[in-house]
Amino acid sequence: FVNNFTSPTKFDVIYDSGDTKLMGLEGEVTVQVSDNLKWTGKVNFDDYKSDVETNSYFKPQLRVSSNLLVNFNKKLSFNADVAIQDDTKAKVFLANPLAAGSSSYPVVPDKSIEKIVNIKGFVDLGIGADYKINQKFGVFAKANNLLSTNYSRYLYYRVNGINIFAGLSYSF
Repeated sequence: FVNNFTSPTKFDVIYDSGDTKLMGLEGEVTVQVSDNLKWTGKVNFDDYKSDVETNSYFKPQLRVSSNLLVNFNKKLSFNADVAIQDDTKAKVFLANPLAAGSSSYPVVPDKSIEKIVNIKGFVDLGIGADYKINQKFGVFAKANNLLSTNYSRYLYYRVNGINIFAGLSYSF
């Protein structure tokens, strides 16, 4: 994906005209000490080698996530999570890459009208709680981005600072 030249908050699809090679490793560990305590950790490592394009855009090389769930009793539970993502790259066009009347991007990138932008990695911490009122109803609260980090997963899409939401759940 690349940001659209005329509407940068929209995305266009581009294709690498050659063969992209991907080497990926994924690992996940879950440790459940009891019904009341469970920890999960996950690591993803992806190494993209594009044939023609400079980078695979918006694809981090490293992602790490972890979650801790603690059931205080049958009605009340708490959870904490962390998400860590490595830097990513984005292609920004300095001039319109589409020829007049064309709706497709050129097969070979034109480095004279584009630049590569680095999108910084991030750490996002969250906490939450759930309370079961009865078998059908429950309430929950969740707080994300506790560090109030100003980051983007995608170019021009900033994540809100600390955000808190709560709600009512119903099971049927």
